[in-house]
Amino acid sequence: MPMRTITFLLLVLGVISFQQTQSDIRVEGFLDAGHKISYGGGTIADTQGQYYAIPRWHDNQISKEEIDAYVEASNKAGDALVQQGIKKFYVGVTFRRYLSPEEFELLVKETGVKAKNYMLRATFPKIAPKERVGMFGRAAENSVINPKALERAKSELMHQARELKADQIARAKKSDPQEDEDWQDVLTQEEFKAIEISEENAVLNGVFTFEAETDAEGYQRLRKHALVYHVDVTAVLVFQQLKDYRVKWVDFVDDLDLSDYDTFWDMENIGLDKFRAK
Repeated sequence: MPMRTITFLLLVLGVISFQQTQSDIRVEGFLDAGHKISYGGGTIADTQGQYYAIPRWHDNQISKEEIDAYVEASNKAGDALVQQGIKKFYVGVTFRRYLSPEEFELLVKETGVKAKNYMLRATFPKIAPKERVGMFGRAAENSVINPKALERAKSELMHQARELKADQIARAKKSDPQEDEDWQDVLTQEEFKAIEISEENAVLNGVFTFEAETDAEGYQRLRKHALVYHVDVTAVLVFQQLKDYRVKWVDFVDDLDLSDYDTFWDMENIGLDKFRAK
């Protein structure tokens, strides 16, 4: 076999081998020196180049001390990345309280980061006081929260509130409260539409977390902001290892699943007043 043909075959086999590795990358490490807070990342199975990064820092019962320890470890890891000269950051940001859309827009502008997505908290204080909903939104170009998207979120929230109220009415009408029936099995569409829902029944509390692409300076500005409780750097730590697999930054941040960095649910359980800036 000619040498040119052999070389070509070796190159093809190398590309195939790299593609196979590329489709199933798994990396891991620790946020803290004591190796108590681990993280993992890599490619999402059965996808074309989608990545994930996830810190593993808690059990089911979470205390403020555990949250504080996680945030401290994350901050130290972030400081180390800055000292190493890392320039590109993808972060998950958790606020100390709910931010109005206007406050959120201002924070993004002040810190100069590129918001990718955000989460809104919604509650139903007079219908189901313990119910909490997270509403996902993708950042828009001109304004981070597109006004039309915000209106859709409010409309969806009112519909969810009407369904919660319908469930309560349906349960009251059942002959056997233990029977597991949907409100649609009990109420007509006319009865459902007639249920009145005021804005007090469906409250959009505000933005509580978002993800952003930025640089080292933007990361530090976020860390210093009075409304920010935590800026997670797990994704950056994962990417530092993925570079060994020739993963490009632009591909990594294009459709990244950054999971479990958000501490806000547990902060709400513990009491947001305990996480105010000192």
